[in-house]
Amino acid sequence: MTGEQRGRKGGTGGRGGGATRGNRYSSDVEFVNLELDVQQTQEYRKWRNDIEDVVAAWSEVLEEGYRVNTKFDSYSSSYAAFIIPGEESDNSGYILTGRGGNPYRAVSEALFKHRFLLPGGWATYPNRPRLQDDSEF
Repeated sequence: MTGEQRGRKGGTGGRGGGATRGNRYSSDVEFVNLELDVQQTQEYRKWRNDIEDVVAAWSEVLEEGYRVNTKFDSYSSSYAAFIIPGEESDNSGYILTGRGGNPYRAVSEALFKHRFLLPGGWATYPNRPRLQDDSEF
């Protein structure tokens, strides 16, 4: 987890964000947990400083019928953002995630992924192994 993803609040030690009873997304969707590489992180940080552009991207996804949900995840001690498409969307069946040390950073990270890294659709991103899973990491 990068420094961007670490929250400032102390957690309760419980897991947050996992599948829970009554979670309607449990097996019907795939979470797109794209982790930014070093270059992407630099580009994202520069982009998120332009608040007007971030708000424009946020407005755009809302106008296209997406929902943007946020929550504090005590398990990872960070804020999480979820961009959820409508049933008619080409991205239906996926939920795009973002994390950050505050809610703005979590939402802006998810928006950055949507707008710049996955413009061809979220299905173009195969859930690749995370850096920690790489034996060379």
